[in-house]
Amino acid sequence: MKKAILIILSVLIAGGVFGYTYLNSRIVYNKEFTQGNTSGNLLNGGLFCEDGNKIYFSNSNDDGNLYVMNSDCTNFQKINDDKAAYINSAGKYLYYCRKNNEKQSSAGSIFVFSNVGVYRLDRKNGKLGKLYAKSAEMVNLNGNYIYYQHYTDPIGLELYQVKIDGREEKCLLNYPVVPSAIVNDTLYYTNTEDNHNLYSMNLRTTASDLIYEGNCTSSVVQDEYLYFLDMDRNYALTRTGLDGSGPVTLVNERVFTYNISPSGKYIYYQVDDKENSRLSMLNTETGEASTIMEGNYNSIHITSNYVFFTDFSNGSVYVMPLGADSGLGIFDPPALS
Repeated sequence: MKKAILIILSVLIAGGVFGYTYLNSRIVYNKEFTQGNTSGNLLNGGLFCEDGNKIYFSNSNDDGNLYVMNSDCTNFQKINDDKAAYINSAGKYLYYCRKNNEKQSSAGSIFVFSNVGVYRLDRKNGKLGKLYAKSAEMVNLNGNYIYYQHYTDPIGLELYQVKIDGREEKCLLNYPVVPSAIVNDTLYYTNTEDNHNLYSMNLRTTASDLIYEGNCTSSVVQDEYLYFLDMDRNYALTRTGLDGSGPVTLVNERVFTYNISPSGKYIYYQVDDKENSRLSMLNTETGEASTIMEGNYNSIHITSNYVFFTDFSNGSVYVMPLGADSGLGIFDPPALS
């Protein structure tokens, strides 16, 4: 009798261990059209990513390591020692581009080339899944697929996709398309191979259509609009419908980079002008533009409540309330062990 009980207990324990292992190792898929980060944040490097009441970010005070904080910029926690960019968050996982070859501590190391790639991180147990283990850029999650710039020698950067479980990897375009502007399984991109016209690609069929003829760069999609910089007009910030119709000039100055608030009401942009370089904010409802700071800034990131941006000259990161004309301060998170 005792032997039978021991056998039953052993089976139950083994089953429990197997079930726990299975539940923690199986891939949990996303709902259709899930977005991992905003188009504007990804255009600016994807160093901040808001999901619910959390903001995942690359901590510049700790060599770019991956951190998380509450959406009110409190309760800082270190996730791991990966220098993270193009951070995406959805469901069970974080996805990001690992750039440990750019860490200060990696200088001169013979192992730096193994420290790059596209990774999936389980938020619950910290387990990493490797999706691509070579140099990559721009990572964008749409639904259950990652779209990223894949480095192929000697071609250079190509547009690839891979499913979040690591399957179905394939090349979509063999030239350096920036996959920052994706919505509802449609990618909006600039054709950098033959011209700089804007195209839309159905990501299910991979069929592409010309939607706007022009010399365009830096595409962002927000709600029902497509934004881009018009290189023929001194990099003026322009907006069209998603079909390329009704172009409107929003900022008729030389714009270096920009980002758009979730509501579309505010656009933050860097004017690249030797005489009057500055970070500005445009209220799209009133048409009023105001200067935030004079000088040169980049890496503009926006969450529900805040704007983050970086001083190009010294790397200092600033934060201020979204839409406000005051409250500017240094973003100074701790470096945790």
